[in-house]
Amino acid sequence: MALTQVRTGGLTTDAVDNTILKLDDDYALTGTVTGAGAVVQVVTAKHDTAVTMTSTTAADTGLSAAITPTSSSNKILILVAQPVWIERSGGESMNGTWSLLRGSTVLTSQIMDIQSGLNNDSNRALGLNYVESYLDSPSTTSATTYKTQQKCGLSSASPQVTSQRGGSGFHATITLLEIVG
Repeated sequence: MALTQVRTGGLTTDAVDNTILKLDDDYALTGTVTGAGAVVQVVTAKHDTAVTMTSTTAADTGLSAAITPTSSSNKILILVAQPVWIERSGGESMNGTWSLLRGSTVLTSQIMDIQSGLNNDSNRALGLNYVESYLDSPSTTSATTYKTQQKCGLSSASPQVTSQRGGSGFHATITLLEIVG
């Protein structure tokens, strides 16, 4: 793979295997990228508001991002990093489920749980990170929204699950990369 860099009038042009890319004044990459595996678009979103629930029915966490694929044959690589908190009073086990969705379609789900070692203390909490990477084939050139949802795994002893605990130190991110298929 050959890389050539030419600077002209504040713009940098890179040629990788005869593909021309430009860096504009806002440091945004412009141009056409070709070839299987090339990243042609990146979208990222951040969410830092706490979302607490006590229901065993899934609900949105507030973390979402939308992307409009440039080709229906391209793939979308979704990367999620979301701090979560599970809290419960009474009982020994506690859990929650976090899911990644395209629109209303569940792509993946992860159960975060602890089953023992709690010694029936009156209150307990577990801080974790929901981390997900998923390669999706949406087969569309329409705007596509990806998001996360959460739900409690138990309905007794006041279980709670929380995404992003709240505040700037607990932000969640979702990144969407469109990859040439």
